Amino acid sequence: MVRATAALLGACFLWNCPAVADTRIELGGGIHLRWIAAPQPTFVLEGVPHPSTTAPQAYFEIVSRPDESSDVRTQPAMLGRYEVQGNTIRFTARYASRNRAGYVVRIGPALQRVLPTGAPATIPIEPGEQKTAPTARVTAVYPSADILPENLLKFYIHFSQPMSRGRAYDWIELYEGDRKVEMPFLELGEELWDPQQQRFTLFLHPGRLKRGVRPNEELGPPLTAGRQYTLRINSSWQDANGLPLQSGYEKHFTVGPPDRQQLNPEDWKIETPRAGTRQPVAIVFNEPLDHAMLERVLVVKHQTGNTIDGEIQVLDGETRWEFAPAVPWKTGTYFVEVAANLEDLCGNSIARPFEVKLQDRVAANPQTRIAIEFIVK
Repeated sequence: MVRATAALLGACFLWNCPAVADTRIELGGGIHLRWIAAPQPTFVLEGVPHPSTTAPQAYFEIVSRPDESSDVRTQPAMLGRYEVQGNTIRFTARYASRNRAGYVVRIGPALQRVLPTGAPATIPIEPGEQKTAPTARVTAVYPSADILPENLLKFYIHFSQPMSRGRAYDWIELYEGDRKVEMPFLELGEELWDPQQQRFTLFLHPGRLKRGVRPNEELGPPLTAGRQYTLRINSSWQDANGLPLQSGYEKHFTVGPPDRQQLNPEDWKIETPRAGTRQPVAIVFNEPLDHAMLERVLVVKHQTGNTIDGEIQVLDGETRWEFAPAVPWKTGTYFVEVAANLEDLCGNSIARPFEVKLQDRVAANPQTRIAIEFIVK
């Protein structure tokens, strides 16, 4: 029987191992496992002879520690990324176990073949007492304006580091004064995060925004023009390592009239840079537009069709878009290509307004992109 120990300040038995920043577990045969708690849960298997680079999951998988009713042998493995280098296999989990419940390392057949007889098939890891100070915080909420339209479609909540999944709607509330607004949000089963899990998309319920739809007729819109609201984010929201936010966050805003007009690029102004400089080309909009889409759906191209590399900035309350090239501009004709699905704060796009009948959407058959020309001299 292999005697498995973990090197902490001293040694502890494998099956009762409190977690610290870096836990080392001896498996025998010169092979050991390290568990690194932060900034992302990481499991490093070292000393593996000639590990496979095509199937590293055959050596071990990580599962979130199950409750008493679950079987660790059949529980789905956690999502994450494997890396193989030399005799080391590293697994970085996409996010921490929920509520810091701990982990189980499930030994795979490839690792069992090289471990001594009697080595454990599973290795539980207990987080132990949490002594790490919270570091995650809300860095921004968009739209950034203090006056928002009555039919606002969504918020974007930005965090300083990756956050946990699964309970986002538990930590967000909307208040009108001291009164909590009931059921203002569209609570999706699959939460909407960016790939880094640092931007959460929060929709107000579209059924309450569209006129003539039952939720709108029965409950009314979640926001009312002329009133003041607060979007509250609870500090108990956990980051990817199971730690709460440093503090809660509040966005205060006043509601203005609704906006149901389709976007018209003819209302925009373009500012042209000079040749030989890295001055940005800028588009100034007549109203705030969707922050995330402004970072994604506008592309600068030369008249030859080549895409220009550079950096985008969204400024002035999402009413100004700037693009600075990676190298100085050359004289010539350029275009800013804009996807026709670019939206304002209420879901109205270049292609169509937000409130449009299905048959009108089919009949319109809108173009997918528009091109705004500018000449660099």
